[in-house]
Amino acid sequence: MDGLPFFLFSIIPIKPFAWACGALWLAVGAAGARSLISRHPSLVLSPDGIEVAGLTIPWSEVTGARTLKQNNVAIDVVDADALLQRHGPLRRLAARINLRTSGTPIVLSSNESGVDQDRLLQTLRLRLLPPPD
Repeated sequence: MDGLPFFLFSIIPIKPFAWACGALWLAVGAAGARSLISRHPSLVLSPDGIEVAGLTIPWSEVTGARTLKQNNVAIDVVDADALLQRHGPLRRLAARINLRTSGTPIVLSSNESGVDQDRLLQTLRLRLLPPPD
């Protein structure tokens, strides 16, 4: 090997970069496989609150629900910063991106629930109504 390509490949440490990329690819693949194989639903509407991504949000902290583009439903909460602190570092990063783009850290895909967007939104709004007197 002669010339510029040989010079560049001798300076840039390609093998550590390749190993790091391979490890990242395996980690992302394992996380995806885990979510596909898991028998626990990714979204549960329980009497205690909304269970999503391993986190339970009590109904007392939920202030509303609204539709977003592409079959997404935004869940408005009382204190977004407090909710962010309950997440782990990677989920906190994703929740911050949701907060910047949607105004709330919790954005649900109707694909997660297995029902269409309108039905999910209707169910959430019915749950958020005050009890009749």
